[in-house]
Amino acid sequence: MGPVKRLKLEDHFNRLETHLKPFPGGNTEGFSRWMAVSQKSQADRTLVDGLQNNLFRCEGMRCPKGGGVTKAFDLAALNIQRGRDHGLPSYTKWREWCNGKRALIFSPNALGLNDHSYFETNILRKTYRHVDDIDLFAGGLTEMREEGALVGPTFACIIGLQFSNYKRGDRFFYERPDPVIAFTPGYLSSCFCSKAVSIEIYVLL
Repeated sequence: MGPVKRLKLEDHFNRLETHLKPFPGGNTEGFSRWMAVSQKSQADRTLVDGLQNNLFRCEGMRCPKGGGVTKAFDLAALNIQRGRDHGLPSYTKWREWCNGKRALIFSPNALGLNDHSYFETNILRKTYRHVDDIDLFAGGLTEMREEGALVGPTFACIIGLQFSNYKRGDRFFYERPDPVIAFTPGYLSSCFCSKAVSIEIYVLL
């Protein structure tokens, strides 16, 4: 394997030609191989510069108007603004709904943000006037991670509920009790009859 070529995320926005280059150096095969063999970075509360300061930045003919440089976006700011536009409840409301614990003060103790570290709590205190003002994205992103997870308890609750709804809302899901509608394990196995392998179904939720 040759030397590793580092590519900035912002250099790939609106650049389809990067994915069409012959391997090595580009194309879907190269990126897929990189994702398969590279170790994942540690998860934290920060966003890389390509998402925080250079989201959808373009230069020259790649810009929508065919020239110049576009202003870049900030993904975190967009997520916070979208939450406000849609009228999402504050982080403390979601936190209370998920685990019954309501934060009353800016402190990582039992009455406050006890899912946050002292450092994260101080950042939120300097940003918001009251704990009930904390945006869902900001509060969820700064939570301490659940054991074995990439997110904290509030995001884990919301994401878990969403995937559970996806499963229970799918009338063809094989775990549904209606044998007339649901796909059975036997039917799912027959879909792969061309392969001489046994199919084992693992329930994720």
